[in-house]
Amino acid sequence: SDWLLWRGMAWNGRRSGGRPRQVIVFLLCVCVWQSGAESLRYSLAEEMERDSFVGNIAQDLGLAPSQLAARKARVVFEGSQQLFRLNPSSGVLTARESLDREEICPQSETCTLFFTVFFDNPLQLIRGEVEVLDVNDNSPTFSEKEMVFEIPETTSPGSRFLLDTAQDADAGSNALQNYILGSNSHFSLSLGTEKDGAKYAELLLDQQLDREEQKELNLRITAIDGGSPPRSGTAQIRIVVLDANDNTPMFSQEVYEVRLPENSPPGQPVVRVLATDPDEGSYGKVRYAFTQISKGSAQLFDLNPDTGEVRVVGNLDFEDTKNHKMVIKATDGGGNSAHCKVQVEVVDPALSVNAESGDVYALRSLDYERLRALEVRVRATDGGRPALSAQAVLRVLVRDENDNAPVVLHPGGESGAGELVPRWAPAGYLVAKVVAVDADAGQNAWLSYELAKATEPGLFRLAPHSGELRTARAVAERDAPRHRLVVLVRDRGQPPRSASATLAVALLHRFSDAHVRLSHEPPPAEPDQTLRLYLIACLACVSALCLATGLAALLIKVRRDRRKRDEPLPTFPTAVADSDAGSLPRSLVYDVCLATGTLSSDFRFLGPFLPCFPAEVTPGVAPQRSSVCSQASSRLGEGGD
Repeated sequence: SDWLLWRGMAWNGRRSGGRPRQVIVFLLCVCVWQSGAESLRYSLAEEMERDSFVGNIAQDLGLAPSQLAARKARVVFEGSQQLFRLNPSSGVLTARESLDREEICPQSETCTLFFTVFFDNPLQLIRGEVEVLDVNDNSPTFSEKEMVFEIPETTSPGSRFLLDTAQDADAGSNALQNYILGSNSHFSLSLGTEKDGAKYAELLLDQQLDREEQKELNLRITAIDGGSPPRSGTAQIRIVVLDANDNTPMFSQEVYEVRLPENSPPGQPVVRVLATDPDEGSYGKVRYAFTQISKGSAQLFDLNPDTGEVRVVGNLDFEDTKNHKMVIKATDGGGNSAHCKVQVEVVDPALSVNAESGDVYALRSLDYERLRALEVRVRATDGGRPALSAQAVLRVLVRDENDNAPVVLHPGGESGAGELVPRWAPAGYLVAKVVAVDADAGQNAWLSYELAKATEPGLFRLAPHSGELRTARAVAERDAPRHRLVVLVRDRGQPPRSASATLAVALLHRFSDAHVRLSHEPPPAEPDQTLRLYLIACLACVSALCLATGLAALLIKVRRDRRKRDEPLPTFPTAVADSDAGSLPRSLVYDVCLATGTLSSDFRFLGPFLPCFPAEVTPGVAPQRSSVCSQASSRLGEGGD
């Protein structure tokens, strides 16, 4: 506004040409400015086309368009660029060109352009403003397309890492509003707002990192504004996990066992231990060293600290020390360590090479069953300087000898085995199978079977190759019930070796089909436990009932016998009188009746004296003889006469 005043003063001064007139004009302009002239307000969206309509000044001021031209109305905008122009004929204010709000008003929440309308005749100044409205024509952008963070794997969860802020040239609701982080299992976003309203994001560690599991993580962050539709911008986040010494070396084996001939030359490799550490850099580099080794073993073996290879450096002696034990320690660059054991067994060599002639000798007897082949590395060295040498591998194959007799597996034991055969067995019935093995190889292990002895040779036959014992014919009733068989197992070596086995076969006369099947099939399952209890209870009840019945019968018998003994004897007749002569009156003679047919016996006096009185006889009354007694009496009288 001051610039406009000075321009008005200068313009009037040039026309009048005198200082007093400039002062008057200045005072007049100040008065007009202070008089509260009308103010015009317009708005225009950015990115509009050229000559876009802004407003009608003549209409807004209530003036006819002809007055603008008569009074020489003109528009002057603050600044060096005149972005708008006034049509004096119509009074319409238009944009000279398409406006870019971000270029006109960078980093500003609002964009307002001020202008002044000058009128002559009389002089009049009217202030106005045009607000350039923002449209969402810019996407959020990051200053770097990739953000790199180096984070140690020992970093604790909850740690925060500030991310670069995205920039959005738009303002208001079209400006940056939010950040979104791509899906991952280790990080999340923490959003915040500065005092000036700018939003920022921090990377929050949720789960501890592990370099051995994942060395790098690649994430994507997206910045979103509030326009409609929203616009966005993305950037990459690369997380480099820095290694920490969180792993110890680990050996491939806890114990290394080696067999070494005593004539092994110096420099002969013994074993190579291997320890690995998943850490990176110096933390993953492993060095080896002996920690526990005897003084004698230390003079015989050497360890490479970088490769872990153990070599012979001295002369091994089987008679001196047969076993060497040592402990090797593996240490990484961070000080973590692990241990393993190495056990070297010095074996007496089976072969020896003459240093002068090169002849190979066997130092001990070889056993084909224990060692079938030998490999010997022979080195020949000349006497030059430096000495030149060559190596060759001598492979010795041990030939088998028939030094092992067959071993019978079935039937086992010294007493042999027993087999049951039914009497109805037909020809070809399988009785048993003889099984034998031989530790030798080749022809020396081929076995044949034969019956060396049999109680009845024609009844059984033995397969020479399979060892199956079968009946040669049907079993007959005349065959003996028991048979003893001796089986001879022989190999085909030179000289042949043999072994024998004994079989006892029993022929069962009444051997049922079910019983035969039981000998060849799995035994039936035992009855249920509950049924077994029921059977035992029933047997006990029956036994108790039988015992009670027997006791009851015995008691009844005893009571009857006792009752018979307690009954009174019959009363003798009163007519019987004592006689010193020992004879009774003829009319009162009675016979002893024991049983039918005993009356004619000559030894009647030996029987018990028991008179046969009828039940109707009463004392003092003449008796009436029974028919039996009457007959006896008559015969007795006849004898007396």
